[in-house]
Amino acid sequence: MSFLQDIGKVKNSFLSLVHSVRHSPARLHAKYGFILNLIPYLCKRNIKGISKNARERQMRQVMKIKDKSMKWMMIWLCVFLSLLFITILLYISHNPAPPEKNAVVALYSDLGTWEESVQAAEKMFQWMNYTVALVDADYINTKGFENFSILCIPGGDMYQYAQDISSKGMDNIKDFVRNGGGYIGICGGAYFASERVVWRGDQLPMTPLGLFPGTADGPINEIVPYPNYTMCKVGILDPTHPITQSEPDSTWMLYYWGPVLVPNKDANVTILGKYDRVNQPTMMTFDYGLGKYFSSARILKLRRTVNAMR
Repeated sequence: MSFLQDIGKVKNSFLSLVHSVRHSPARLHAKYGFILNLIPYLCKRNIKGISKNARERQMRQVMKIKDKSMKWMMIWLCVFLSLLFITILLYISHNPAPPEKNAVVALYSDLGTWEESVQAAEKMFQWMNYTVALVDADYINTKGFENFSILCIPGGDMYQYAQDISSKGMDNIKDFVRNGGGYIGICGGAYFASERVVWRGDQLPMTPLGLFPGTADGPINEIVPYPNYTMCKVGILDPTHPITQSEPDSTWMLYYWGPVLVPNKDANVTILGKYDRVNQPTMMTFDYGLGKYFSSARILKLRRTVNAMR
């Protein structure tokens, strides 16, 4: 019975609500206003809840995009730094370090130089306790030699030297020697320093340095047919000269396509040594302005050479 009574109460309440809606809206609001106010509140709160969830989802998506962007940014940063590091290493490997202020010898090391000749000359100077700095064609073309006492051009391709060292660079070398510097030309460096270069019977179409007033002519087939190489004997002509006074009357050297140095008739030069087999000059020195020139087809014990030029 109680259930039926409850149903009856709900029925009566519903009929009363309908009657109120029809006849007295004010009474409806007074009696059931809290419900009317509650519905918008709950809806508003639900709408806020939905917006909050949406914002949270949006924030999570933004954070994911942000994390992904940061990840790619870090990857590209690592790639950029790696490429920068490699570029710096390549630059350093292809560009010798700038010379030290108190360096004595500027040793040419660039395209065309024979690596073994560069290494042998460098070790020789260092063994004699001289400071050595490697210089390239760009340094010779654009900078002076005020930090140096000696410029050494080692064995190698004299034609390549003439291609890379510009006319300005050659003027820099001449000015350096003329003002008191020393020039040492070894094999290819002796060819390069001459007024004329003859290779295998033909004058090369190149503009040489022109310090030596004469012709560098080689290789010498009477010593060994080109492209072979051999040991050969060199006779010392002036044992009293400061450069050769420590040398015996003759010495042996590796002949590797070096030149015969033929001075012009009016050239004021001192011939220090000749190839024994062909009796032609291979070692020579002379004054050039306030400076000195020395050339040889081989690397000598250069201590006295450097001392004589400083």
